[in-house]
Amino acid sequence: MGQARPRQVCSSSAHQEKRSPYSNQLLLSLTMAKKLYVGNLSYDTNENGLKDFFGKAGSVESAIIITDKISGRSKGFGFVEMGSDDEAQKAIDTLNGGELDGRNISVAEARPMTDRPARPAGGFGGGRGGFGGRGGGGGFDRDRDRNNSRW
Repeated sequence: MGQARPRQVCSSSAHQEKRSPYSNQLLLSLTMAKKLYVGNLSYDTNENGLKDFFGKAGSVESAIIITDKISGRSKGFGFVEMGSDDEAQKAIDTLNGGELDGRNISVAEARPMTDRPARPAGGFGGGRGGFGGRGGGGGFDRDRDRNNSRW
């Protein structure tokens, strides 16, 4: 077995910046400037149509429409990544409020996703039961109902 080598420390500011606790936020803020949020999309809009529409403002690197996991149907919003910050700003200025597939779309700079609190288990109504925790309805009681016939 050999001796463990001492860890090399680089004094370059670029390497120190990457190790900073804020480096992910810095890198994210640099890339988010080119990424645009597009809202109020028609359910008929597809990614190619979105890419063509934003091509008026400059080069489009990617276009994605967010869909429901279960049904596969569009959720009515998406994201477009432009080639440069200037093209992204031009797209916001010229295409915000513009009409695409019969809808006036909204275009804004995309914000980073924030952490959301965990959803409570149980689903419907906070897990109190199917009838709000009040117990079930009256069912058929053979002995009781035999003597109290309605007919």
